[in-house]
Amino acid sequence: ALLGPNIFAIQWELAQVLIRAGRHAEALPVMRRALRVHPRHPVALTRALAGLEFAAGLPEAAFASLDAVIEKRPAAADPRLMRIFLLATLHRTDEAAAEAKAFLALHPGFGFSRWSARQARRGRQARLEWREKLRESGIPD
Repeated sequence: ALLGPNIFAIQWELAQVLIRAGRHAEALPVMRRALRVHPRHPVALTRALAGLEFAAGLPEAAFASLDAVIEKRPAAADPRLMRIFLLATLHRTDEAAAEAKAFLALHPGFGFSRWSARQARRGRQARLEWREKLRESGIPD
């Protein structure tokens, strides 16, 4: 990684290795560097950054990253669900419930189980660890 400080793939993979090793605080600057050297990265990578920021104990940075994703993709389900999950995890239940209500207004008829099944069929992580927190916030299963 030291030989390729301006190569996105090398920096991103180093961040992933550090995350798998549970070294979130060390992975954070590496992931941020990767995103800086690839400024036209997909918003899914910014959402991944938000997850890492939260894991590293920086919830407000995580919310700022999610806000950037939501600004670019206002109707996307993933970042909004992640925001609800993070709020619920922080025991900010009123905010999580308000976000869930706004989410359901955007996505009437949404059901977590159907969404989760589609994610698994696409080969994406189903995020089953979100289920309980989202249900507590008002997202139907």
